Amino acid sequence: RICSEHLSAQGVAFVSYNTYPGWRMRSTIRDVMLYHARQFEGAKMQVQQARAVLDFIAQSTPREDSPYAKELKAEVEMLRAQPDAYLYHEYLEEVNLPLYFHQFVERAGARGLQYLGDAEFASMLPQNLAPAVAETLRKIAPDAIRVEQYMDFLRNRPFRQTLLVHRDIALQRNIDW
Repeated sequence: RICSEHLSAQGVAFVSYNTYPGWRMRSTIRDVMLYHARQFEGAKMQVQQARAVLDFIAQSTPREDSPYAKELKAEVEMLRAQPDAYLYHEYLEEVNLPLYFHQFVERAGARGLQYLGDAEFASMLPQNLAPAVAETLRKIAPDAIRVEQYMDFLRNRPFRQTLLVHRDIALQRNIDW
């Protein structure tokens, strides 16, 4: 709504947000951290406790070699390297509602906006995938939105930086190098 109402006629809106499928495991980790940290007062103590419960969970999975344990430990390792401010604002915020890319585009469309592209241009190129994968995408995904959504599935993408414009702007997606 904000982008739709305030974007100039030829303007480009930049929106960053968490996406599925990559945020599936992260949502579980967030839930654990929120469940544990909510009983403590103050941001500093909540972050300390969130880190402590992550270590406990990662060390306590019943089967160390299970896919769940491996993915959980990889996420915990990634979070160990993050500053407290990131942990607090990304994982302990009251509102954090990831969604699929196609859902984001549908919501933008309901407000008169359309998908222009991704701020990280190279992420839009199926040519960065194996040739057979890119060829299959051309067959099963007849438009840019579907291509992007399938690539998110393939890459387990957790975060996007989407560029939006008004729906009445004619887009030309054939890029000529």
